[in-house]
Amino acid sequence: MSEAIERIRYTVPLFSSLSPIQLREFLFDSTVKKVASGETVYERNDYENTLLTIVEGRCRASTPREDIKLDEDEEGKTRLLQDRNIFLYEKGEFFGEMGLISGRRRGETVEAIEPSILIESPRLAISRLLNSSAEVRETIDQAFANHAVEKLMPSVRMEDRQFLADAAETRSYAPGKLVITQGGDADGLYLIRRGSVSITTQRDGREVVLEYVQAGNMIGDRSLLSEDQKHSANVRAKTLVETLFMPAEAVFQVFERNPNLALQLREQMDERAASSAGP
Repeated sequence: MSEAIERIRYTVPLFSSLSPIQLREFLFDSTVKKVASGETVYERNDYENTLLTIVEGRCRASTPREDIKLDEDEEGKTRLLQDRNIFLYEKGEFFGEMGLISGRRRGETVEAIEPSILIESPRLAISRLLNSSAEVRETIDQAFANHAVEKLMPSVRMEDRQFLADAAETRSYAPGKLVITQGGDADGLYLIRRGSVSITTQRDGREVVLEYVQAGNMIGDRSLLSEDQKHSANVRAKTLVETLFMPAEAVFQVFERNPNLALQLREQMDERAASSAGP
């Protein structure tokens, strides 16, 4: 057993800072899964709050491709394959943290591309681990930031996605607190990690709800891309909310290096507006 634990600590960077006792307790609450090549690990829109770590093998995640041209980075992590975005997860890496943190349905379908051994850990086990290890919390938060930026801006090269992820910070808001104030300066992009918010405006002296936005979505982009760069509405936390905040200065630097990015974000905003408006 001790040899197996040391092997996992050596193979998986996420666990390298844990003591053998910490890792043993964590594994006791987790499940080891053997997955055949071609076998599905989970499907898009599955509702499961688990984190999966690859001890052996490789997995492939796929999401529906947005109608944009993808640039392949030097590492080959993001590729255009037919009508899907493809993301490869290698031995020692982990996935599933997006749904785990946000509490939302799975955003991609994952399958093994060779015989694999996975550690599947439930939310409770991960929560205990995050409370006991600042290093693990930082690693998972960084992975969430990277994957979130990759999902929102798939045409941006890896170094710029990493730049935004490094510049991002986590902000928390109690229920009822303002995340964004109408009339204030557009200070950056907010990705909702957890919880939900209401978008409201003042009309005839009262606050009118325009829209509700759930975890996994971005806010602040319309204001940042507007001519006056002012917030046109209030955004208020409905529940306890966590956001991943990317400051305007960092976003504009990436815009300069990726001239088409602002246009792509505007198209995404228009699609969201059309979807929320209904038929």
